[in-house]
Amino acid sequence: MLETLRQWHSTLNGWVWGPVTMALLMGTGLYLTILTRGVQFRWLGKALGEVLNKLHNKVELGLQVLWDRGKAVQDAEREVEELIRGAIEMHLEGMREDGEPIPTPTTWAEVVSL
Repeated sequence: MLETLRQWHSTLNGWVWGPVTMALLMGTGLYLTILTRGVQFRWLGKALGEVLNKLHNKVELGLQVLWDRGKAVQDAEREVEELIRGAIEMHLEGMREDGEPIPTPTTWAEVVSL
């Protein structure tokens, strides 16, 4: 069953994309080129200029977005650090009020691979 389907598909594919269809596609392209007096060639320079200019503008915009996001991350890091410091100070103050001993400071770090 599957082999029959494959053979049918191959036969249909050969007929659809055979020499007759390719000749029709090429002939239609040549006819439209003559009919439009080669508009695709006459305006190629302008079209490329537009595309490349838009691409250049997108790259500039992308770099600006990256710069702004980098600054936002940097500002967020500072804010988080301030919040952590405030939380630690409040926690230590609560421990002092409750008469609990203050532990000696330690550091801990871990690298996470993605």
